[in-house]
Amino acid sequence: MEIKLRNRSKAMLLLSLLAFVGMVYAYARIDMGLPEPKKASSNLIRGRILTQSGLVLAQTVDGRRQYPQKSLAGQLVGFMGKEQGMAGLELNFESDLAAGRDVTLTLDPAFQTVAESTLAKYTVEHGGESGSLVALEVGTGQILAVANYPAFDPNPDYWQVTTHQVGVREPISVLRETASGAPLPSPQPALEVPLAATKPNPDQMWSDERPVREHLDPISSLNHAFFDAFEPGSVAKALTVAALINDGAVDLNRYFPTPMTRRIGRYTIHDAVARPAGINSLDVQGILRYSSNVGMSHLVENYSPQRLHDYFAAYGLGQTLELGRVRTENGLLNDWQRWGDIGRVNNSFGQGFSTTTLQMAGAYSVIAADGLYLRPQLVVGKTFAPDITHRVLRPETAQTVRHFLQYIVEEGIPGEAAVPGYELGGKTGTAQIVVGSRYSSTLFNSVFSGIFPLGNPRVSMVVMVHGAKEHYHGSQLAAPIFRDVAAEMVAQWGLAPEKLASK
Repeated sequence: MEIKLRNRSKAMLLLSLLAFVGMVYAYARIDMGLPEPKKASSNLIRGRILTQSGLVLAQTVDGRRQYPQKSLAGQLVGFMGKEQGMAGLELNFESDLAAGRDVTLTLDPAFQTVAESTLAKYTVEHGGESGSLVALEVGTGQILAVANYPAFDPNPDYWQVTTHQVGVREPISVLRETASGAPLPSPQPALEVPLAATKPNPDQMWSDERPVREHLDPISSLNHAFFDAFEPGSVAKALTVAALINDGAVDLNRYFPTPMTRRIGRYTIHDAVARPAGINSLDVQGILRYSSNVGMSHLVENYSPQRLHDYFAAYGLGQTLELGRVRTENGLLNDWQRWGDIGRVNNSFGQGFSTTTLQMAGAYSVIAADGLYLRPQLVVGKTFAPDITHRVLRPETAQTVRHFLQYIVEEGIPGEAAVPGYELGGKTGTAQIVVGSRYSSTLFNSVFSGIFPLGNPRVSMVVMVHGAKEHYHGSQLAAPIFRDVAAEMVAQWGLAPEKLASK
């Protein structure tokens, strides 16, 4: 018994000494600033995010995540928390990256650089709040560029400091369906648009480590190209015309009366683009050239709303985009049975539904690719769902619409959208923004959807700038961005001119 007590006393003494030594070390570490013991980190083997050309966008060096290209594709790449991805591809591909597997993107670094710099230049000059640009490679669906403004550098030293200088602003509104389906009053026409405005939910992009968001500017850190849903406005007119031509539902030689206003039931629709004196009627090409809402109302007057809805869905508008693990906003395409006559007209010219810059680029790629829809591709060598490739238009329909898009640029806005020596085509849009329950008379989205070069379509590209204060029309802002990016890229690619430049 005495031996057991003696052994127990020795054990207790040893434990007391160990506890005392531990406390002394702890106090010494605090007083003398001794370093913390190093912990094993999963970042040591974390995979890289890079482009097909080998440009590294994210890597781990000495246990710390680094973004060597700084703001290049910053919102798309996202960033790390202490142990895991917090946003963007860092979050979407957490399992691959944490296991040390690289994620390779389809982005073209040169295209990405030109797109970001050009978008930033014009958005700042025109007082825009945010902007986005998406470029798709025709025939493959590969995403060549995803540009956003304001710029975002995912390196922590950047966004923890500069965002306090930038300040916090509200994201662009995302259109949602109202429970009542009541019309939204407009400062111009009173249009029945069964949508209301809400804000995107940033929580869908984050892990559970919420406090990191307190350091972020929600505008600069958001991937607007994938997450801003907006009414596209007049860029949708070309898609509607394509559907009508494909179904044989319009006579291209017929002229339609096009006064500047027209009554549809108890609503009045308005045209914004003035025509030369004496032009009181337009054919289909002219309706697109002068972006006539009145003309569009005639074109769809006897057209099945279900057919128009089905075409929009086939273009990918308002649909879930199968982009693997990469999250995107779906937008909203209302049930055609709720449209009514005014709803059919509104949808035909881009009001009453919402889409994203990415979705609209996919829609215009149908026209560029002779009528085929190809699912956009962002990550190389990963198949997450069956390839979504389907025919939407006949090749001859797509070719006819490309001719109309070229006419719009060369005859309507050559100074704003044309590149001398090359054939480009596209459509402008200036969309009013829903604020609260009505269309704003002072807040607009400037949009341009286009294809280049038309002789052998290579790129489908969409530009959207939100909330510009000066010269906000699509022809004044979004079209020049398209023009300058296209001009730089055909020069970098060394493409021979398709025609003699006019003097």
